[in-house]
Amino acid sequence: MGFNEFKYKVDRNDETIKVIKNSERFFGYAKTKPTNFSRDIKQLAIDIFRDHDLFDDYEFSKEDFDKEYVGESKAFWNNEGIVLPKIHLYKEGYDTDKIFDGNHLAKDFLDNIKLGYPTDLPREYTDGSQQVTARGSYIDFFGKNTIVFKDVVLPEVEKRACSVIYAHELTHVGLDEARGGSEWYTNRETLPILIELLFANSLNDPEIMDKIIKRRLAYLASVIADVHDHPEMPFEKRIKLESYIKSIIQGVTLFTVSKDDENSKKEIITDINKVFSEELLTEHLLAKYDADYETADKNVKTLKRHMSR
Repeated sequence: MGFNEFKYKVDRNDETIKVIKNSERFFGYAKTKPTNFSRDIKQLAIDIFRDHDLFDDYEFSKEDFDKEYVGESKAFWNNEGIVLPKIHLYKEGYDTDKIFDGNHLAKDFLDNIKLGYPTDLPREYTDGSQQVTARGSYIDFFGKNTIVFKDVVLPEVEKRACSVIYAHELTHVGLDEARGGSEWYTNRETLPILIELLFANSLNDPEIMDKIIKRRLAYLASVIADVHDHPEMPFEKRIKLESYIKSIIQGVTLFTVSKDDENSKKEIITDINKVFSEELLTEHLLAKYDADYETADKNVKTLKRHMSR
């Protein structure tokens, strides 16, 4: 146990610090510092907590779970004109445990890697768990730090919600291939949240759209409260939570811009593709649409549009 320059306790064995350090090392994120959130954002959490209807049906049901439906949802990317980058992934059946036992041969390893797209990754499901992740191995691949992906792990929840979660995770895969896609670790959830909302909207189902966005707002209130009420939490845990505070505010703001104007939506999708192709950073996209969390007055009003009336 030690202390960093911000006087937050750091547990050197904490998995969170490993995630952040890997991200800084492999994707070049700038050194993250704690954020001072404005009074408006703290008040937003209070207002969300007062909105009792917003917290209804917070958890996704397991009813209507359908793996086939989730697989078919891969068409979303083409339909919206979003171009995911190619990635390295393991060939089906390769024993990835070999990578870590020290006995694998380089040729065997390379022979079992192929190029594909995030949508080509196998999907695994966790019975009775809400675990969601894209699994892979950090490696130095021909002089470039990258990830070789194994699969995407999804929860067994209702088919529409599961397909939205799937879109979120595939966005992370694409961003990992695009060197992280942002300068700051705390912005890493912004595009996945934006794309999950674009996906939910594409379903033309007001019920699931309402549920997805309200679930995000409910989570936003809980993490703002957590950061506010526990100032002595470990630094890395705080940064992890801050990534959701900033990213939910920013993702919902960008989504609202896209929903309000079709031309803006097309332009935002063009810019998303530029992030995936490493021509643009998420921070540039946020500045272009005045969607950074620091524009608190406008963003708070934007988020309140999605709360119960």
